Order: sequence, then C-alpha cells, then structure tokens
Amino acid sequence: MLTSKNRLHYNHPNLIQLDEKLENGENRIFLKGLAGSSAAVFCAEYFNHSKKPQLVILNDKESAAYFLNDL
Repeated sequence: MLTSKNRLHYNHPNLIQLDEKLENGENRIFLKGLAGSSAAVFCAEYFNHSKKPQLVILNDKESAAYFLNDL
C-alpha cells in the first residue's frame, strides 16, 4: 500500500484506487481523462512506490516517445 509522510498527493483517491486494484490482482488498468503529461506523472508516482514491475502500453511509437520523455 502507498504511504508517505511528506507528499499529500499520495493520498489522492485515484492513486489509492489504482493501488487497490493492482493489489487485488487486476492486471489490466486503463487510465482515461488525463491530459498532457499527467498520465506520465501519475504513472511515475505509482512506479516510485510500487514493489512490482509495471508495463505501459500506448497507441503508437510517437505517444510512447512523448510518454518516455515525460517520465
């Protein structure tokens, strides 16, 4: 489970919901409604605190390149 003493956004409901879904064995999560770099930021925050490897699949090479650059 996600924990932090200094960063308030770790308690964001969407991040907590993602953590709970992954902890319960759901292995396909779709993020919708995120604009610009927010998807990369959201994923980076989760990746920094997750103990498991993660895989992000995007629509095309260009989207993947932008996502990687944002990370």
